[in-house]
Amino acid sequence: MLKIVIADDEPVIIRGIQKLIDFENIGFSVVGEYEDGQSAFEGILKQEPDLALLDISMPLMDGIEILKQIHELSIKTKVILISGFQDFEYAKAALKYGAVEYLLKPVIKNELLKAIEKAFPVSVNLNDLGATDPWSDENNLEKIKKLENDGYTIACADVFFESGVYDKTKRLIQFSFRSFLEEYLSEHGLGIAFSKNEDIVLVLNGRTKDDIKKIVSDLRDECENKLGAKAFFVIGSSIEGMNEIADAYADCAAFMRYLFFADYIPGRLFFLCDLSDSSEKDSKDYESYSQKTVKAIIGKSKRDFELYYPRLVSVIYRLSDGKKEDACFYFCSFANKAYEKIALATGEDELTVMSELLSDARKCVSYLELAEEFKKKMASCMKGIGRKIGLEKQDPYACAVRYIGEHYMEDINLNVMADVVHMNPYYFSSFFKKKSGDNYKDYLSKVRIEKAMPYVISTDKAAYEIAMLVGFSDVRAFSDAFQRIYGETPKSYRKKLGK
Repeated sequence: MLKIVIADDEPVIIRGIQKLIDFENIGFSVVGEYEDGQSAFEGILKQEPDLALLDISMPLMDGIEILKQIHELSIKTKVILISGFQDFEYAKAALKYGAVEYLLKPVIKNELLKAIEKAFPVSVNLNDLGATDPWSDENNLEKIKKLENDGYTIACADVFFESGVYDKTKRLIQFSFRSFLEEYLSEHGLGIAFSKNEDIVLVLNGRTKDDIKKIVSDLRDECENKLGAKAFFVIGSSIEGMNEIADAYADCAAFMRYLFFADYIPGRLFFLCDLSDSSEKDSKDYESYSQKTVKAIIGKSKRDFELYYPRLVSVIYRLSDGKKEDACFYFCSFANKAYEKIALATGEDELTVMSELLSDARKCVSYLELAEEFKKKMASCMKGIGRKIGLEKQDPYACAVRYIGEHYMEDINLNVMADVVHMNPYYFSSFFKKKSGDNYKDYLSKVRIEKAMPYVISTDKAAYEIAMLVGFSDVRAFSDAFQRIYGETPKSYRKKLGK
């Protein structure tokens, strides 16, 4: 069994990670838990673990320093770094010291599992090898021998889903997709398809890029016509024989992370031979297009916004290197800087909204959806910014209070109110609390309870009827709000008044 240590200065994080994954079930024994960097490093020296999960920001010795020491001392322990948003660029730079991967808090189970699998691919694959290993399977060998002997190309495939597709539907479509690929390739003598580590692997007959592009494009089109599903392919290197398949597959599988970006990749065909690393120029372009896009928002220039925002989206795609978390980070950082500069331009207090931004970003199932989500946020800023920089003189707080008084019985959520006063929802929430002393939800509840009191005191209407009249979603919400203000239920309050 492999050994693992976990280090974070917050014990709740350590406990959370251990609840997230049953380490013993995947072949690991937790041999150390540490709350500071010095203890963690001493534990690594003593325990000689195979893997260390290290928080970057720890007292006495940070995760980067531990990583450097491991590198300099040639210790074999592999390291996965865990960082907050503020440490993101720091963590990314630490990969050059030998970190296997970095994960953003809060840690997501699937991402941690993928990072561990990346650290120990041999150990993971060994569990799958044997008689059932697909590239030592006699049937597959015979099928490949029947192909034209002019070399082969390895590819991986999956189905790309948009928002709103149920899990059961996904599983059914993916099953149909695998079956379709096997039948299509076999029927046309183009290659074979089989499953490996939940990936669909294709061994295609042919070696030139043009030939393979034609085969896969036809395969994709036929699949989408027959199944109504969007297919995504990562196309790897050409090989001479079966003994090279495992390595070629590993290269393809690593880049299946680009599935999140599938709808942004032309034709949803990703060729490894076209892969290029992000450059220093991309980082400079990111800063440049971020600034130009923010300037367009503050200046309310739709023309400039439509010019620079798509360029920013392209740069973020290159910088993200197929990682959804990186894409989320770059969009969130851009938006956060935009809000800060808008705050300066409009006289609002600076707000920190990274957690809300990250939550919204992680809900997106594709890169285009992510880009569109942040485009809407920025367009909303552009729409509402005029009021605060002098295009309108009306006091937004007075406007909000008046609107609540007139529309309290309606579903006037935070987004509705933010639109009424032409503000970003995050700004409106902070602005309203600063002005009223209450957060928006509590203030609205107080207004509704105030409007409900005449019905409680002077009528015999049931609580559910009163709740509907004053805008509460249900009688439970009405009763809870009433108790928070008066310390008892509407029913007991009415009974007390009756006495």
